[in-house]
Amino acid sequence: MIGLRYPKKHESSLRGFFQGVTWFWAADFLLLAVILGVLLAFVPVGIYIPIWLVTTIVLIGAGIAVSVLWLRSTLREHGIKFQFAPPADDEA
Repeated sequence: MIGLRYPKKHESSLRGFFQGVTWFWAADFLLLAVILGVLLAFVPVGIYIPIWLVTTIVLIGAGIAVSVLWLRSTLREHGIKFQFAPPADDEA
């Protein structure tokens, strides 16, 4: 598990990002479901399988790229940087 430590002043900004990216992924999977449903209704199965494979890989890959770029942009905007640090002592 990777923890993201950040000052409390950035919490609302990051919460907005995570809510936005959740809606983005919901829309991405809804779009994928609609596209594949329409294709399944009108395309023969022999052609559907390769189209299904390519469509799924492209939409999920694009979603990952958009999410990573969006996260980097949000972190830079708020001056938050990734760095390796020892695990936090959670026993306190």
